[in-house]
Amino acid sequence: MSFHILYMMQTNIIVADGEINKDTPEKFQKFLDTSPLDGSIYIVALNSDGGNLNAGLKLGRLIRKNKLDTTVAKYPYVGKDNPNSHNAANGGCFSSCALAFLGGRRRFIKPDDRLGFHQFSRAKSSIESMSPTLITQAATQLVGADILDYIVDMGVNPLLYSNLSRSLPAEIFIPDADLMRDLNILT
Repeated sequence: MSFHILYMMQTNIIVADGEINKDTPEKFQKFLDTSPLDGSIYIVALNSDGGNLNAGLKLGRLIRKNKLDTTVAKYPYVGKDNPNSHNAANGGCFSSCALAFLGGRRRFIKPDDRLGFHQFSRAKSSIESMSPTLITQAATQLVGADILDYIVDMGVNPLLYSNLSRSLPAEIFIPDADLMRDLNILT
């Protein structure tokens, strides 16, 4: 995932775009350390198909720790050849990105942006003394508890966990605006 800031008067956008991998939380922390955040409002605009589950949870916790807001949006690259691209296109935030989104102190999306959750999946553990079935069952329960704890810590209704657990990894649960408000996904 890459990060850069779009300065827009009193509300600035931290553009977070791309795959969430195991190094994403560390990259985000380094970005925050080298990009002084003044008294302005900062909104993290997420656009990602997801990636590493644990990294998504850590990213969300960093967002919360730094009292940042979150939204879903896709911003074009801003550089010398494109200096004034402050208009967002419709974005998508799925899988571990959707969990990171929950880290926002305040969370919101525009009607055409997409926020999608699904059942988590994880590679098998390498513990040799247990059968593959027991390893899978134990790991599933531990990760499920971590995700549920995270959802509750972020102030989101725990019923979100039930809904995302019913969506297989190849499926996406996309709640409508009313359900997002009911579940406190949007603040």
